[in-house]
Amino acid sequence: MFANPKALVVVSKALYLDMLRAKTLIEQYMADIPPQEVNVQHPNPPSIPSSSASLANALEELRKGAELRDAGIITDEEFEKLKRKLMNA
Repeated sequence: MFANPKALVVVSKALYLDMLRAKTLIEQYMADIPPQEVNVQHPNPPSIPSSSASLANALEELRKGAELRDAGIITDEEFEKLKRKLMNA
């Protein structure tokens, strides 16, 4: 149908604005994850972050992940992986 199979066709202004919000959320989320931590599984049991700053950062990252999940940008499974990662940090 389209020359570029990766093309995104937006049929309304509302959908376009939703797409821009999703893009912004993804960029913010990805900017907050250090490259060495992406797709890393920690063998340690879950623990609570040791300082209030660490806890605040973990909660903020969890909130961002929930926004991405609620927007349909990440799956429930990806959100659960994020939660496990934050619990092991």
